[in-house]
Order: sequence, then structure tokens, then C-alpha cells
Amino acid sequence: MRYLKSMTVQIVVASVAGILFGLVVGDWAKNVKFIGDIFIQLIQMAMVPLVMTSVIAATGAMSGKGAGKLAGRTFSWDLGLAIVAAIFGWFLAELFRPGVGMVYHGTLDSSIKSPAAQATGWQATILGFVSKNIVFSMSAGDMVPIIVFSLLFGLALNGYVAKTGKREVLTLFQQLQQVVLGLIRLVMYIAPIGVFALLADLTGEVGFGVVTTALKYLVVRF
Repeated sequence: MRYLKSMTVQIVVASVAGILFGLVVGDWAKNVKFIGDIFIQLIQMAMVPLVMTSVIAATGAMSGKGAGKLAGRTFSWDLGLAIVAAIFGWFLAELFRPGVGMVYHGTLDSSIKSPAAQATGWQATILGFVSKNIVFSMSAGDMVPIIVFSLLFGLALNGYVAKTGKREVLTLFQQLQQVVLGLIRLVMYIAPIGVFALLADLTGEVGFGVVTTALKYLVVRF
């Protein structure tokens, strides 16, 4: 039974169990949805400190031209992955066609309609890479401004270490990174429970027929 210790196997089993539970109890399953919401928010909570500590620790520890190369590689990877993700997302959308077959028979609330935002130019896009309030960016989860700030902070820390030889601040961020990684490992222990709760609520609310269509969307989304 060692395979049951695999997180992947546990999540698959929890997914099936959540769907079956939702089919049995129906709308009552919404009472367990908060457990899944807690799991999602715990993951979101850990992402910002993980990115910040990882980038700062890596940049601050680089020597010579390594920090500049790291910055260039970070933006190259960020841009490259964005392009690959866009192409892959388009391919999956064409393959699975998520949303096809979903029919909403209710009345749309006209109050939630809003005009589409006007497209911004490339200057505004680049300006958005720099945050005027990093605390606000952290609370909003805006990853690009967070990465930019972390790179600049890491470069400044790198210069401080090279000039003074004092590594206490760098060591602190390296240790914080390990603590955050430990936090994420703790959160992942409840991943099967979170998946169970979310799928149970979804199945209980909309039934199995729509769940199969929603699963296509989830596959494409993630």
C-alpha cells in the first residue's frame, strides 16, 4: 500500500471521493466548501513570500556579474514562459473546447455588466512592472512588480555584502526561504482534503453532468 503515500494518488482518490460525496448529499456539500477555500488561500498566502525570499536570496548571493545575469535570465524566462503558456493554452482550448455544452437558463444580472477596459500601450505595460507601493503589490499578488522589487533589493543586498562583508541579512533571507518552503510542505498535507471539499461542493451544486464539462475547463486552466 505504499502507493497510497503518493500525494498524486491521494489527490486523485480525493477527487473521485469528492464527486461521489457531492452526488450523494447534493446542496449540503456547500457546507464543506470553506475547507477547500482555506487550502487555496493558504497556497496563495505562501506564494508571495516564497518568490520574494527566493529571488532576494539568489540575487544577493551571486558574485561578480552573476546578479546581472540572474536578472536577465529571470526576465527572459518570465517572457518565454508567458509566450509558451499562451500558445499551450490556445492549443488546449482548441483541443478540449471548455465551456461547450454548458447552458445557463437563469436570468443574467445586468448590474454586473461593465464595459471592456481600453487596451493600454507598451509604455503602460512596462510602467506596470514597477510598483510605487510594494506592500500593495504583495497584497494584490502582482508577481511581476514583486519580482522586480526583489531583484533590485537582492542587487542592493549583493552590493552591501560585497562592500562590508557582512552576510547577516543575506543569511536571514536564505533561512526565511527554507522556512517558507517548509510552510508549503505543511500546506500540501491538506491538499487532498481541499480538493475533496471543492469538488464535493461543485458536484453538489451543479450535478455530475456539468462537472465533467467543468473538469475540461480545469484541465485547460491549470
